[in-house]
This record gives sequence, C-alpha cells and structure tokens, in this order.
Amino acid sequence: MAVPSAVNDSLLFMGGNESDSILISNCTADPYVSGWGYRYFVANFTIAAVGAVGNIASLWSLFRCRKTNIAAKIQLGTFFGVQLIVCLLTLPGFSYVKKLALLCQAGDLPMGLKLLFLFTHTLFLPIERINFTAMAIMRLIAVRWPHHYKKFAQVKVVVALEIFIFLYVLSPWLVSFAIELHNMYPIEDQMTVTFSLGKGPTIRNIYLVHGINHLFPTFASLLAYSLMMYTMIRQKQTMGIRNDKNTTTMDHVAYTIRLVILVNLLLDVPHTLAHLMRVSQVPSLIIHSIFYMHLALDPFIFVGMNAHYRKALFASFRSCFSWERSHNVQWHQGLHEPAQRMSFLNASNSSQTRSGGTELTNDSGISNA
Repeated sequence: MAVPSAVNDSLLFMGGNESDSILISNCTADPYVSGWGYRYFVANFTIAAVGAVGNIASLWSLFRCRKTNIAAKIQLGTFFGVQLIVCLLTLPGFSYVKKLALLCQAGDLPMGLKLLFLFTHTLFLPIERINFTAMAIMRLIAVRWPHHYKKFAQVKVVVALEIFIFLYVLSPWLVSFAIELHNMYPIEDQMTVTFSLGKGPTIRNIYLVHGINHLFPTFASLLAYSLMMYTMIRQKQTMGIRNDKNTTTMDHVAYTIRLVILVNLLLDVPHTLAHLMRVSQVPSLIIHSIFYMHLALDPFIFVGMNAHYRKALFASFRSCFSWERSHNVQWHQGLHEPAQRMSFLNASNSSQTRSGGTELTNDSGISNA
C-alpha cells in the first residue's frame, strides 16, 4: 500500500510530491493528514447529497419544459445526469476509499469495491467535465457564428458527440482491463499521481490519456468562454445595449449555461493548477473539495437563475403540498363520514319508528271510531 500522501483524486500523470513515486508496503498514518481526510470525506458527502437533490430538480425542469430544443435537452440532460451519478455513487464511494487510504485501512476493503469506485469516478467525472467543455464550445459557436450553430444543434450531432465522449474516456480503461492492471498492482498504488513513473509504455500511455482528459477540459473551456464573452462585449458595443423584456426560454437557458460555465471555471482552474504545481496533501484535499462544489452549484444555478424553471418548480411544489393537504382532509373526513352516516341513519330510523307508531295509533283510533 502506498503512503497516504501519495493518494490522489484522479488517475493523473502530473502533480503530487517527489515521495509519491516511492511505493512501499508499510503504511504509517499521519494524524494531521488523517484528520483532514475525515473533513474531506464529510465535505464531499455533504456536497454529494445537496448535488443529488439539485441535479434531480434540474433534470425534472429540463425535460418538463417543452420549449427547450431537443438537442439541447440531450446535451444538458447528459451533463446533469452524469453529475447525478457522480453525486449518488462515485464521489461518496471514492471519498470513502480515500479516507481509509489516509488511515492506512484501505487494504481491508475488497478489491472489487475499490476498483468499482476508482473506475466509475475516473469514468463519469471526465465525461461530465468534457461535456461541460462541449457546452462551452457550443455557446461560443451560438454567439460568434450563429448561422453555423443550427448545424451543430441537431439531435444526431449531439448523440454522436455523446457516444464519442463516452468511448474516448472509456478507452484507457479498456486497455487497463485488457492487461489486468488491477491484478498487477494494488488499487491504492494506482491512485497515486506518479504511479506510471518507471512503468512500461502501455501504463505510461494510459496515464497520459487520463492526464489529457484532466487538463484539456479546463483550458479549452477557459478559451471558449473568453472568446464568447469578448464576442458578446463587441456585439453590444456595435449594436448598443438593449434591454429586451420579452426573453424566451432559450434565452434564459443560454444565460444560465454561461453562468454555469463561469462558476465551473472559477472552481476548476485552481484545481488544475494544484496538480500542475504539485501542492502538498492537505491543500490538495481542500482544493479538491472546493472543486467538487460545482456538482451542487451547477444545478441550483441552472434552475434558480432561470425564471421559467424556477416558477414551474415552485408551482409543482405548491400543487404537491396542496394535494397532500387536500388528501389529508379527505382522509380525515372519510374517518368521520361513517360515524356521521350511522348517526344520520339512526336518527332517520328513530324518526320513522315514531312516525310509524303515530300512524298505527291513529289507524287504531280511526278503526275504533
């Protein structure tokens, strides 16, 4: 098992300390680092819980809206759907393995479970980040070359793009499973940032692809967002600032996507620089938890800053609560109705009995008369 300072949050070929390349069988837990590892786990678990609720709300709002372009629904639905998987499965599981590794207790976990969390985390998180980059590039095309945007905003193009992203991110794992890398080295060792040092060309190429998947989304998104904002500023200067109150649903979606891209960049750039600068273990834990906050912030920005989605969500909550109250009232009324019905029937029978007795007496009197 590797030393705790060698454990990192992704399969990368850069970052970490020089001592990370030394893989030893004995593990000694550092109480200071282990304490931060526990905070890291709690913070990530909280982020995952909040993010799961937000991503469910985003998917509900997205697919409920009929005015959103189908291609945009597929792209955004994939983005928030993958984020939901990360929140429900990969982030809590991977953080738990990381915490145990810092405590030198990860060896007690079954290899299959550790491999599952490592595989899913390094599969779905890059898919989410590359999808984020694709959205930034699509927004750039929509702003800078709007006449070309319709060629890309098609269902067949978006579906083909999503399939390509999935296969591309999966490709290094296919090679890893083909050579049975998980049987050659402990999972904890494969989580080290410098694991590929001194290994064969196949392992180095696998980690090279993982490193590219980690760095490319950050810098490509930053470039696309910068060009997009530059184009929008130039267009406003040329045509003048115009306040249009009759904004459409797609205008709100475009605005929220730009805001999501900005927030992701603000959280992702320090995370990427931390790997390039090879920061120490505790700052790395803090920076990674800050980076994971985008999983909770993205969906709440997407829904909260979109007037149409926000109103629809509030209306749905009100209707649910009003239905629940109405259901409870009907249920309580249903409990009292039998008693009220029995009381009414008893009163009716008593009245009929009295009335019948009077009629009998009168008949008797008449007969006697």
